[in-house]
Amino acid sequence: MIIDPVTKLLSELVYTLEQMDYPTPAELARALGLKVVSGPVAAINLRPPPTIHLPDYLTGYRRANTLAHEIGHAMMEWRGIDAELLAYYAPECAYANLEALGNHIAGIIMMPPPLHSKMLRRFGFTPNGIFSLARAVGAPLPLAMDRVIYDSDSYKRAALLFQKGTLIEYATTTWLEVELYDYIADPADRFPGIQLLTLGDDEKFVLGTWGE
Repeated sequence: MIIDPVTKLLSELVYTLEQMDYPTPAELARALGLKVVSGPVAAINLRPPPTIHLPDYLTGYRRANTLAHEIGHAMMEWRGIDAELLAYYAPECAYANLEALGNHIAGIIMMPPPLHSKMLRRFGFTPNGIFSLARAVGAPLPLAMDRVIYDSDSYKRAALLFQKGTLIEYATTTWLEVELYDYIADPADRFPGIQLLTLGDDEKFVLGTWGE
């Protein structure tokens, strides 16, 4: 059986995380021989010694998630995935896909499979499941939305975040006839069967899950 390099990378990542008892991004970077230093922007240089640069203003979850994202870029470059994409696609398309894959890898590192599976077993594919996953690790909701949507076998699934009726974030595996910042007065009318969760006392934000 032929396994594509992305699937192989993700499988190896999950195995490595399990063997290391789900390390922090800093612990994983050390184990992979990646040096982390201060720099003006987040970047990676794999010429010896392999080094990740992180701005000092990044702190807490943002710093850890950015480090996890850059680790993802290192893993892709080591396996030739970036070179392969650049050989077959226009640069803007290749880089967009590399960034998306970097985000997915960061999500796996920051919200590891046991936690992800536990939340979905408990809550199912619901707004509560996504919200609980985000809260468990202190992640912004959009990152938890991506983690749940894109680590799924479903091709008809979406998570949507509204602010006073305006769609401000979404992740989807299917075509949606919407654009960011569309005003949707009644999500239940636009997306029949959508499950909604109001966040906060002022009802300013509403998180929705739609599909299977």
